[in-house]
Amino acid sequence: MRFALICAACLGVAGPLHAYTADELVEEFDARQLTRQEKRTLQAAMAFTGTYTGLLDGAWGSGSQLALEATLATFGVTTPIPVWATLVYAASASEQMERDGWEMRYMPSLDMTIMVPAGRLRDGAPSDNFINFNHSASSLGYSLTFGDAAQAQRLHDYTLREAGPDEPYLLRRDNVAITAVTTRSGLHLYTRSDARDGGWATFMLSAEGPDEGILRAVSASIAKGRSDPLAFPPEGEIGTGFVSLAAVLAADPDKRQAQSRIEDDVRKAMTQPPAQPPALPAPDASQGAGPVTADAGAAAGRPAPAPGPDSTPAQAGAAAPDAAPAAVRTSGSGTGFVVSPDGHVLTNAHVAGDCARLAVEGKPATLLAADRDLDLALVRTDAPVETVASFAPNPAPLNSDVLVLGYPLAGILSGLNVTRGSVTSQRGLGGDSRVMQISAPVQPGNSGGPVVNGLGQVVGVVVSKLDAIVTASETGDIPQNVNFAIRGEIAKLFLSEQGVTPRTGAAGEPPAPEELARQGAAYTRFITCEN
Repeated sequence: MRFALICAACLGVAGPLHAYTADELVEEFDARQLTRQEKRTLQAAMAFTGTYTGLLDGAWGSGSQLALEATLATFGVTTPIPVWATLVYAASASEQMERDGWEMRYMPSLDMTIMVPAGRLRDGAPSDNFINFNHSASSLGYSLTFGDAAQAQRLHDYTLREAGPDEPYLLRRDNVAITAVTTRSGLHLYTRSDARDGGWATFMLSAEGPDEGILRAVSASIAKGRSDPLAFPPEGEIGTGFVSLAAVLAADPDKRQAQSRIEDDVRKAMTQPPAQPPALPAPDASQGAGPVTADAGAAAGRPAPAPGPDSTPAQAGAAAPDAAPAAVRTSGSGTGFVVSPDGHVLTNAHVAGDCARLAVEGKPATLLAADRDLDLALVRTDAPVETVASFAPNPAPLNSDVLVLGYPLAGILSGLNVTRGSVTSQRGLGGDSRVMQISAPVQPGNSGGPVVNGLGQVVGVVVSKLDAIVTASETGDIPQNVNFAIRGEIAKLFLSEQGVTPRTGAAGEPPAPEELARQGAAYTRFITCEN
């Protein structure tokens, strides 16, 4: 369930217990206001990412707080953490857990509870005295057996023998024993035995290296007795926070000037740098400031104004449209990608937001929505759709590999262009948190194209590049591959607000580079705009 949909569900409750005020949404997050169930759910989400390694007990101490700060730091959020950032993260975490059906399962005969991916749990291969299950979306395996103390001891001895050079984790008490190791091959093993009715119930978990966070989350969930569900109740602090934030994001742009301080402050926190220096003169055409590039002010540390459609080669050196009369810009091109089976295509507002005639792959298209602040637009075409892009369930981490697909420099280059790079910063110019910086080369015409991870899942939308000539004139140095993309989670929010449910990809093995290009070509589209 995506953020906007979660919020819509929350709106169905009979009025929030606590509607967040303007000051509260931008103030520092205080976990003391949360219920134990909300704290446990946040702990579980952070355990999946590997930032939290404690028990899912709902006790929020320094370990939980530091884990939250570390988690949000990977998204470019610095301390003190504002309430709105925690809400957005909680929505993303809820989406992840609901996708695989993660829930707490109680076993009455053992009087124990364990977290399982109910939507993707499969029977494992049978073995003597063990009940086995596998998580179909990861390498996580479950094994459960019941026997005497000698059998339990043998299982713990086996786990210890498999240990690699790292120090194993050992816990021994009268009625519980835990052994956790990492093998020489990088396999994670966790064995827990609990005394029950004259015998010992033993859980054995295993997962390969990349899935360590999943194993940690499951092992931390094991508890005696019944446990509360993993969820954010609509009546809780986070649930009511969804309502408040949804109202902000869904506000009519024409009414935002008259809204409370919350709308203004949250919008600034999410889409703008904290301060803007005085604007510098805009470059003229001779300086080569193309529409896909940032203007001179951007070189001084502020975002460029939303540019117009990417120019054709004949106008590749023209100034941004807000620096020239509209009549000068007669045509342009950009990129988009299919986001629904109904022919919805996502692109930039500066690509498709102001066109007399709009076409996708040469076929007429209709502009459905454009958000100038986010620089995103949704268009629709009647052309048949065979492949729809899937979004990554989580934001792209810093230094992760990405690919950019698009149609740059139309008329000079032909066909789909694919470039490779990495996420070089979690923020854009001036600390803009809605944007991430990428090193993959982009050119005029790439605007609106997808940025995908190694699984072929969309993590961003290309929006701009830093103008090398203007920046060099201001700094004396030529920037290299300083390009920007709107975060995938921002794009998903925009789509949800327009009634389009973005698809979310699942975990799996990364395809070969050539397969990534083939998959991307199936949903990436060439867009033209004429005035």
